[in-house]
Amino acid sequence: YEEAALMDGATLIQRIRRVLIPLALPGLAASGLFAFMSAWGDFLLPLIFLSSPELQTLPLGLFRSFLRINEIDYGLLTALAFIYLLPADL
Repeated sequence: YEEAALMDGATLIQRIRRVLIPLALPGLAASGLFAFMSAWGDFLLPLIFLSSPELQTLPLGLFRSFLRINEIDYGLLTALAFIYLLPADL
């Protein structure tokens, strides 16, 4: 495609903007989505490395909040699980 654009008289900037970037966008979007899903669901590394409660991630906060309570509030658990899963479903 780039050679065809070159044969049609496109400059370097036009080839990058009109050929290369549109071809690369689906791959970049997929890798960005996979990176986001991996970081969003990460539980083990923050559990090991983070000791400060201000720095903990959402899954770790959910885990630690239910360790302190003898009785589980299932309504709160459901609401927090929904908030946690919402960005992954969009």
